Amino acid sequence: MFAKIFLYYIGGRRKTFQRVSNLKSKKMRPIILTICMFFTTFPFLQGQVDTIKYGIAPNERKILSPSIPGDKPGETEEFRHFLNKNLDMSLVANPNLNKGYVLIDCKLDTSGKPYYFMEGTGENLYDYRTKIAKEFMRVLNLIPQWNPTLYYKDGSWEKIRSIFTIIISIPYNPEKSIPKPGERDDILFLGIRPL
Repeated sequence: MFAKIFLYYIGGRRKTFQRVSNLKSKKMRPIILTICMFFTTFPFLQGQVDTIKYGIAPNERKILSPSIPGDKPGETEEFRHFLNKNLDMSLVANPNLNKGYVLIDCKLDTSGKPYYFMEGTGENLYDYRTKIAKEFMRVLNLIPQWNPTLYYKDGSWEKIRSIFTIIISIPYNPEKSIPKPGERDDILFLGIRPL
């Protein structure tokens, strides 16, 4: 009889212990999961920080944008001044024109000699056959020389052959304006690629 009571008592204690253990394990699961996530995520984030810290392009990979004489690399002030002097403003700056843009690819050799190609147009549906696109091509072909793209290599800047895209907003704006949030500059040099 005593043995039965003892076994019953032990069995009850065991079940109670199992219930408590199960309860504790359920409570511990989120904590254990959090710890595991920390130890798996932290090294990953550390790697990301290291990638950002050490993934910065060294000087050997730096490129200076092309520009026309009188402008610093990537600037468009003298470029706009040249367009203002030579474009037919009644055609390209008409405020009644639909808003859009023209895209013109410019290929430069190491001397800065340009070769222009009409790439396309924006939502305004002006294509390379229209008077507006042809007017920009006419004027750009009047620029005999650019400052070529420069590439930093082995401690010095070298002239390289390159191609880039000129984006000009329509209607053309003779005056430089500060773009509103979410808008782009009305003249941009983008996508500079070595050849």
